[in-house]
Amino acid sequence: MSKTVLVRLFLGGFLLVTLSACGILGNSQPPPVVETLPPVATLPPGETAAPSPTDTPAAQVGVPPLVASPTPSPASNLAATETALPSGAQGPTETPWPYQVQIGMPRRMPNLFHGDGGCDWMGVGGQVLDVNGAPVQDFIVVEVSGRIAGLPVDELTAVGMAPAYGPAGFEITLANQPLGSTGALQIRLYDRDLNPLSAPVTFDTIPNCDENLILINFTANPASFPTVTPSPVPTAEPAAQIYLPVIMRDRGW
Repeated sequence: MSKTVLVRLFLGGFLLVTLSACGILGNSQPPPVVETLPPVATLPPGETAAPSPTDTPAAQVGVPPLVASPTPSPASNLAATETALPSGAQGPTETPWPYQVQIGMPRRMPNLFHGDGGCDWMGVGGQVLDVNGAPVQDFIVVEVSGRIAGLPVDELTAVGMAPAYGPAGFEITLANQPLGSTGALQIRLYDRDLNPLSAPVTFDTIPNCDENLILINFTANPASFPTVTPSPVPTAEPAAQIYLPVIMRDRGW
């Protein structure tokens, strides 16, 4: 072979090996598959896309949207805790005392039971009555306290000690002459254990011989002494009557 032929053969073999290694000739790999995305949908002009499910939670059918309630102020809390009374209603009242001053008392009059003293005496007296207007049978203490003519007064007695006023009468001497005082003296009832039975009642005195006896009667408060309704006494049932058969004998009537 000539030198030219050898050169051509060498170049041809070199090109064949090179092209095979580069995949141009024989056993070439298929081109990679390119994944195509679906076309993006376009909206008509003026419309906006609806939010995706991940933007906002799904709406619940029939459930109203939640609205944050306002924080109550201290004034509204106070108003909510206060209970208003109806128009004309009154608040709770105090428990009534067992005894109260009789209507029309105190009453000032001349010295009726100390004729020998005349104008040389001044005092307070009266009686204590039950709900029926009868003299009380219980042991009740009467106290007169305060000041008169600059001197302290604190005297005790019991009902029944001055029968001239009645079976449950009482009397306390205040001075040996009529003296004037305004709102300085008071009278009150107690039980045997010195528990109050009435409110303290203030009375005035007059420096007048025709008004040197201050008459004060007390009566029981019906609210503290409810009337007891007696239970009906069961009546005896009539004795059972026994009926015996009458046997009429034939007597030829």
